[in-house]
Amino acid sequence: MDYNSFYEILNQNIIMYMYIMIPIALIYFIAVKRQLYNVYDPLFLFILYSIGATTTNIFLYKLNYIKTDLIVQYVLTEIAFVVGLNIFKKINLEKIQAIIIYKKEDFELQKVVFIITSIIYIIAQLYVYIKIGIPMFYDQTEKSLIDMQLEAGKFTIILTGCLPILIYCGISNIMNSKKSKIQYKIYNISILIFVVISLVLSGWKSNFIIIVFIGFYYSIYMYRFLEDPKLVIRKIHKMSIKILGLAFISAILITAYRYTNCNYNEALDYIFHRFAISGDIFIYSYVNDSILNQVDSGNFITNLFGNLVFFKHWINAYSTDAVKANLGLQVFKIFKNVNYVSGPNPRHNFFGMIYFGTVGSIFYSFFIGVIIGFVRNKLYYKLPANIFGGIIYSSIAYYIIYAHIDLLSLCLGPIDAFLIIFITIYILSHIILKTSKQ
Repeated sequence: MDYNSFYEILNQNIIMYMYIMIPIALIYFIAVKRQLYNVYDPLFLFILYSIGATTTNIFLYKLNYIKTDLIVQYVLTEIAFVVGLNIFKKINLEKIQAIIIYKKEDFELQKVVFIITSIIYIIAQLYVYIKIGIPMFYDQTEKSLIDMQLEAGKFTIILTGCLPILIYCGISNIMNSKKSKIQYKIYNISILIFVVISLVLSGWKSNFIIIVFIGFYYSIYMYRFLEDPKLVIRKIHKMSIKILGLAFISAILITAYRYTNCNYNEALDYIFHRFAISGDIFIYSYVNDSILNQVDSGNFITNLFGNLVFFKHWINAYSTDAVKANLGLQVFKIFKNVNYVSGPNPRHNFFGMIYFGTVGSIFYSFFIGVIIGFVRNKLYYKLPANIFGGIIYSSIAYYIIYAHIDLLSLCLGPIDAFLIIFITIYILSHIILKTSKQ
């Protein structure tokens, strides 16, 4: 089944779809309410995606488009994921006591980290614009956004690694602006404006929201090293409301420009339909279940390490065919005869089914839930109580959420890129700061 066929079925049975969606939404929010902090929590948005995917699957099952064994596998993996997610209790912020008050040395080092990261980000981004083009203005029938990312190669890795560092430091600079000179304040605002513009020009409708999510984790981590973080949190929440508004407007404008010839009513309709196909991997593969046997998954371990920068070179040297294409991209290629690279995200239910079979996929989904819960609720206590612990926690906690959508490309790949970039810049900043004081 393709998108147009699904949209036609959805429009003909919209009341039925809504009747299915409402109880599913209630079940999800009851199941995860002990993990959610507020609407700025990244988990909130990803639960909305799960509601869309589950509603669509049950909707198609009710209309006899999906077989019983596949819908049972899907439901069991979703239950396993939610159970795993709830293994570790949510952080009790009221019981957190600041370990270390904000140090001047940390602020000075943060400035150097921010400046170096911003220079690298700007150079890499401008290089991509000059050599490859601006993604926002490309016709996706000729070259997709994924095509452009692949063409950018190492520069995509650099941008992915730098982005959360810039956002976290930028927010920290705003929250601690009284400690900065006017020149640094202007520089900080200028960099954040450049980041916002680059996110809009990226062409991805959801990219803008990373600012809100990093801001959320920033406010959470403040409890580790500020005696009274509540004032900071209020500022973050006010900023987040404005950014959410801008993100919504940006999503409509990008959608209208790229997909509906600037028809804004159709753009809103398109956004609703995109919510309905949050689980588009299932529209392709569970409806046309013969596709499940056509995917070339390869070896899980090889593909796992083959998506990490450090190991990728060695694995490709061993065999150029060792690392298989993203499962979602494969499904899209099987279903459609196109030259560009695009496709749905291989959500944990589908990913687990392909690599581990029906029973194995249930355990895999449980494991993904446990990992996300651990990073959000336990890694928090394992990192140093300072600005750099906050950068690490916020970045990894942000990217780990994508594990249930696409473990390899959207989760482990970006975490790997972030760690390489951050560690390199952190060491370099230490050397520069130490040298400047001699």
